[in-house]
Amino acid sequence: MAREIVFLLVVVLLQGLVITTVVEAAAQQCNTTSDCDFLFQKKGLVCDSDGLCSNPFVGGCLRQKLGETAVPTKRACNSHDNNTNNNDCETSEFDYMEIRIAPGNWESAMIYGWIIQIFLSEMLQVPVSIETSGGEELNFYDPNNGFGFPKIGNNFEGIDKANDVVDCRRVTPDGTNCAHVLPEFWSQLNQDVFDGYEFDSAGNGMVGYLSWYIPSYVVQRDPTLASHYGYKNRTKLAETFQRPTTWGDYCAIVSDNNCTNIEDAFATRAPVTEDEKNSYFDSLDTYKGFFRKTDKGDCSGDKNATCTGHFLDYPCTWNAYTNQQLYWNGIPLESEISYSYGELMQIYQAAEATKSAIILLWWYPDSNIEQYDFWEVKLTGTTRECVNNRAMPPEGKSRCDMNHTANELIGNQVGSCGYQTQTLETVISPSVRINELDKPEGMESPAYNAIRNLLVSDIDISDLLNEWSRVRQANTSGYDLREVVCSFVEENYNVEEEDSSSSSSSTKKKKNMNLNKFIPPSYPRKMDRIPYYSAVNYAAIAFGALAIIIVCLLYAAAFHYRGAKVMKVAQKAYLDLFAFGYLLVCIGAIVSATAPSDVSCIGRQWLITLGYTQGVVPLLVKVAAINRLMQQAKKMRRVQISKTRLFGMVALSTLIITAYLTAWTIVDPPQKVENPSLVSGGGSLVEIRVECGSSSNIWMAIAYLWEAIYIISSAILAFQSRNVRSDFNESKEIANMAYVHFVFFLVRLMVWLLPTSVIHANTQEAISSFLLSLDSVFCITLYFGPKIWRARKETNAPPGTHNRNSTICNFSAAVSSYSQSEHQYSSSHHHHHQYHNNNNSSVFQSCISSNNDSIFEYESQASATEAESSNPVRAAGRRSSFGSLGSVTERATTATTVPEAEESTSCLDAENPPVRNNDNDDDDAKKDAAAKANARRSSSSLETATCHSPDDDSDSTTPTFAEEKNKSEFQ
Repeated sequence: MAREIVFLLVVVLLQGLVITTVVEAAAQQCNTTSDCDFLFQKKGLVCDSDGLCSNPFVGGCLRQKLGETAVPTKRACNSHDNNTNNNDCETSEFDYMEIRIAPGNWESAMIYGWIIQIFLSEMLQVPVSIETSGGEELNFYDPNNGFGFPKIGNNFEGIDKANDVVDCRRVTPDGTNCAHVLPEFWSQLNQDVFDGYEFDSAGNGMVGYLSWYIPSYVVQRDPTLASHYGYKNRTKLAETFQRPTTWGDYCAIVSDNNCTNIEDAFATRAPVTEDEKNSYFDSLDTYKGFFRKTDKGDCSGDKNATCTGHFLDYPCTWNAYTNQQLYWNGIPLESEISYSYGELMQIYQAAEATKSAIILLWWYPDSNIEQYDFWEVKLTGTTRECVNNRAMPPEGKSRCDMNHTANELIGNQVGSCGYQTQTLETVISPSVRINELDKPEGMESPAYNAIRNLLVSDIDISDLLNEWSRVRQANTSGYDLREVVCSFVEENYNVEEEDSSSSSSSTKKKKNMNLNKFIPPSYPRKMDRIPYYSAVNYAAIAFGALAIIIVCLLYAAAFHYRGAKVMKVAQKAYLDLFAFGYLLVCIGAIVSATAPSDVSCIGRQWLITLGYTQGVVPLLVKVAAINRLMQQAKKMRRVQISKTRLFGMVALSTLIITAYLTAWTIVDPPQKVENPSLVSGGGSLVEIRVECGSSSNIWMAIAYLWEAIYIISSAILAFQSRNVRSDFNESKEIANMAYVHFVFFLVRLMVWLLPTSVIHANTQEAISSFLLSLDSVFCITLYFGPKIWRARKETNAPPGTHNRNSTICNFSAAVSSYSQSEHQYSSSHHHHHQYHNNNNSSVFQSCISSNNDSIFEYESQASATEAESSNPVRAAGRRSSFGSLGSVTERATTATTVPEAEESTSCLDAENPPVRNNDNDDDDAKKDAAAKANARRSSSSLETATCHSPDDDSDSTTPTFAEEKNKSEFQ
């Protein structure tokens, strides 16, 4: 009893397994959603109104078959997926372009398209969708198991569109035709189709051929029909190959009772809908088809010479050479090209149901050959000459536009041979290849090479078609074919090749193919986002903070000694701009070492560029003004340079660079970008590092050029101001700054030019940060350091002593006296210039004022040049006496330590110059004697005038004016 119970339980379990397997393979039928969950062990499926479960493969074929543990990665989402539900797919982090496949409107091409979609979407994370050119949904992952046939066979219009737009997702989903791939193309048969189109192609692993076919039971009835030689008897062909009849025509023409008799052998009822009226087959229970002899097949009487049998040809949109073959081989069959693909399928079913004879043109690989047990008719042998003489419709026309007896379709006898076997190809839009040319290393899509690599044999496709024919149900073909294709992919996924050294072959099963071997090298890739911060970044940030402290301390020290003459001569406003500029550079250095963002990428460039501009340009403007003053003083010309004009030049430079940075920010702003790099050594790991960058490097190059301009300007000004009086001479500081800035600029430029394959972006920015901070510290130290040291020395000097920087040479009184005596001497010999000399006497003014709004001024009357030219000896003497003062023709913005009595003597009134009294001179001799006496007195005054040399550290009295004159560079 116990054994019987166990036996019954085993039988029940086995029956349950068998039933479950049959249901899953056949119809995924259901009553409730729970039935779908149980059948496919997958949540989220829906039992629709037809009692069918939704597509179980919507989340991926391999994950459904092998489980999430074996296949942890979800498939790539495509443009046909519902974006609101991301549980079934995920967007590829590599952002590969979506590939759009346009299979032909026949099953083998559709199966190949699905294999490509699964291969790319699930094994390589490339999004793939199916283009049907306005037909019903055909995506493998369609939740509703859509199985719509594409409206276009060889969709070269879609290829052409993809060549234009590259990414078909840019085309609005309004039925616009766009495709990257045609998975199965018969190039030898469709040479006229692709003329004028640009495309790439590769063998897809299949071989195919066309031929005439008849059912095997027809051959059994008449073996002569197995070869084209048995097709010469017109009456036999007309009797054998009759014409199919639609359901509506059968009931109206053939049936005696308009199909009202349920006992009718062919139709148990009349058609109801228009589709039923036009159908050639419905089912065995309703209408199973009928073939009859029409007027074209009537060979009685005089019609014996014109009657024909019926030939089922390709649809007129497909190319074929049937008319040429029938005509030149003398076969009395009439080609009918008006049937659609669906109508041909119905006619095949009707012939099978009624065991009627048909002859048709069909192709291999296709399941219909095996399903209907078709027999290939032997045609004449194929030659190259025959292939070259095939009859083709004129350009711009198809067989649909022409009569079957047209000369263009008949051609010549040479081209009437049978069809040759040909290698089938996969057509690929060049846009798939071109799109990857500009991609950074590591981000290239594997799609192009993967599609070219993939090879599925015609045997595999034929097996899939036959398996589908075996399991498919009339109302569930969408799911059935998906199940067959997915099972094929699963069986050929991660296949273990048979070990030839193993004695047992039963432990390992060798498959026909292994999909993994078609994956391009280094794919599938994985992305590793490298953290931005490293030890060198933290060090750069810390050093930047230290640089800011140093800048602030030096500026504080300069502010502390702001009362010292050296600080007043340097002009506080310029010192403020200088310190503020380098403070901005230090802040920019810190930002450069931090993790990039869209804001920081823009901010760092503004800080660095504006900082250098504010720090260097004001200093250059000031030194350029002093150099200009010195140059004009040597030429005895008056120069007026206002403080407003100087700051206007600084403002203009700032405005120019601000406008440039604004344009940069608006047109092509520096942004956070991800820089991928494929790990060397043939690995599949792609490291992602972030950095700042614009789409064009020209912006950064111009910023470096701007720096180079003021570096060169600094060097030139430093050279020009080398002989300027030391109180105003900053040539040494500027030269040192220019040298230091140039060195750091050159190193920064080289670091910027290094490719990221040599140095990572975060390290590159950290090094640049170090260089910016060091540059700022060195430059501000070189400029502020000597001034602070001299100011401190001046402040700490004992009372009553003259520090080397405490007194500006004052020769005004001596110069005034010398001018008077010189004038008197001149007037004794040039009496006719008396009035001219009295009103245009040379005036030298060197007033040192504490007013910061003062100007540098030098004045020399025009007659000085004329006097020099008329009296070379006196001119030489004047140059000797004034040459050493040429570099002292400034009025600085600092206060002087010269006593008030001396200042009143030295500061002459330019509006009321001293006038010599030459009245009452009786004769030239007396005038000469007086002039010589005045000259001697003037010389005595000059010799007693003393000046503390700025370059002399001692407190001793400076040389006399006569001694100083002998040392003049103009002597």
